Amino acid sequence: MKKILLVLAVLLIATPTWAGLTVTASQVDDTNTVRLTYDMDDTDPNLPRAFALEISLSQENDANIGPVTYVHPEFHVYPGSIVITGGVVTDQGTPVAESDVNSIIVEMGSLYAADDPCHTSPPAENGILLKFQVQNNQDCNVILAENAIRGGVVMEDTTQEFPTEYVDLIGCRVEFGGPCFPPGHDDYAEWLTVGEPDSWCHLRQCHGDTDNLKFKVGKYYYYVNYTDLNTFVDGFATDYPSPATHDDTITYSWISADFNHQLDKVGKFYYRVGYGDLDIFVANFASDPDPNCLEVP
Repeated sequence: MKKILLVLAVLLIATPTWAGLTVTASQVDDTNTVRLTYDMDDTDPNLPRAFALEISLSQENDANIGPVTYVHPEFHVYPGSIVITGGVVTDQGTPVAESDVNSIIVEMGSLYAADDPCHTSPPAENGILLKFQVQNNQDCNVILAENAIRGGVVMEDTTQEFPTEYVDLIGCRVEFGGPCFPPGHDDYAEWLTVGEPDSWCHLRQCHGDTDNLKFKVGKYYYYVNYTDLNTFVDGFATDYPSPATHDDTITYSWISADFNHQLDKVGKFYYRVGYGDLDIFVANFASDPDPNCLEVP
C-alpha cells in the first residue's frame, strides 16, 4: 500500500488545460456505416480549416474499408484529387486521396468568401465530417491518424503553434454481433474468465486506459490519466468473484484496471488488480500509448 500512496503523491499535480479539436469515429447503430464527427472546444476561437486523415481498419477478421457515403458540404475542396486546367477547376475530385483494402487517406478543406453564394462563412465548430462503410460485415477497430505528409489538421489561425495533443483523434470498435475481444488473442481465455468485460475491448486498455477517454493531466489531455488511477485504486487488492457468482447488484467496473490480464500477488494472496497493473499504469501515465491491445499475434 505504501507504493500506492507514493504514486498518488507523485501524480497529483494539475495545471490549466489547452482547448482543442476532437475527431471521433463511431459506428452508426448496428450498421456497417462509420461516422466521423469533429468538435471544437467552445472556449477556443479557432476553427479547423482542413483535414488530412488516415483511416484504417484492424485486420483480425479481414474487414475491408468501403466507400465514403457522405462528406461535410462546407469541407468541399479535395486537394488530393482536384484537377485544375488553365486556372479552371475541371474536376472537383473526391475526398479520398489514397486507398487500399483496409485504409483510406482523406483530404478535405474549406474555402469561403463574402462573394461566394454557396460558401460565405467558415464551417460550424462541430458536425459530421464524413461517413464510410465497412465491407464484409466483419468486426474491426477503426484507427485514426493525421497524415503529416499531406498537412494533418490545419487550423484557421496558421500563425499559432499548437501542441501535438491539441488534436484528439478517437477511434472506435465496429461490431456485428460477435465478441468484441478477438478469439485469437493470447488473453481471450482470461477475458472469458472475468465475464467478458467491454472495457477490455478498448484499444489501449492493456496499457493503463480504463475507459477509452482522454482527460486532463497538466496542460494536455491523455488516455492514461487520473480517472484511470482512481479506477485502479478502487480495484487494488479487491476480491473479484467468478462470473458465475457475481452479485448483479454490485458493479465490478474496476476490472478494467486489470491491465496485465492476470492475477498478481499482493501480500499473501492473489488479486486481479495488483502491483503488476500499477507498473503498467505508471509506465504509461500522461501518455497516449499505441492502440494495439486487441492485435492478434
